Amino acid sequence: MSKKAFHVAACLAKQSNCKIMVMHVKESDAKSLALQTDYETLALKERVENQFFARPRRGDSVHEAVVELAEELQVDFLYMGAFGADSSGVLKVLGSTAEWCLTACTASLVLVKSTAFELEEQRTFVIPVDSSDASAAAFAFVQQKLMKPRDILHVVTISRGKGTGGVGILGKYKDKMRAMPLDEASRTTSLDSQGENVADTIADHCKKVQADFCVIGISGFMKEKLGSVSDSVVRQARCTVMVVKDPREVSIQRAKGR
Repeated sequence: MSKKAFHVAACLAKQSNCKIMVMHVKESDAKSLALQTDYETLALKERVENQFFARPRRGDSVHEAVVELAEELQVDFLYMGAFGADSSGVLKVLGSTAEWCLTACTASLVLVKSTAFELEEQRTFVIPVDSSDASAAAFAFVQQKLMKPRDILHVVTISRGKGTGGVGILGKYKDKMRAMPLDEASRTTSLDSQGENVADTIADHCKKVQADFCVIGISGFMKEKLGSVSDSVVRQARCTVMVVKDPREVSIQRAKGR
């Protein structure tokens, strides 16, 4: 976890009264102890509760150890710093650990990019939605756990060409947003992809509104590959991307003892 990812995790943890668990796949006890001391210092600075967990590497595999520990601890979100991004924030290659956690772990994922804005008191969220339960769950999570008074929320759907597009879908979200203490800049918007792929349209909108977070809901995540839109948004959005996994599927998978 990068220091920037730890800071984002700390900000959200304090807001929802949660604790942070730092997970480390260790190569030596000495390095692990030094890292533990570093994160204890960061936790004191951020004023958050922090626990440190170390797990030996399994051969050449770091990601299997991470997933195993995450499942053992039943963590809700895995925070990771994004490395290998270019100046625009696009990840040319998603790290193998993040790739593995997106598809093989029940925990949702928060990918904090080096190009993301420093968090301020007022945050801007973008939530792409469709008619799925997964996007409804992502909205509910943001509404109940993350939003603060005066935050800015953009709920968007993507249409291809002229027409009503996702206006019907947006109606129910607009009603819910009226009851939230949001900044007046908050919007529901049907975006026309205009020949672009959906992920490009979402990433462009995040850049336009200077989003701090893009929150996407996914289902069917226990597959070899993530859906093309979700995978591309994770790579292309320059802001922090939260991939919220369908809570019903998470409960089912955890009940199976994965």
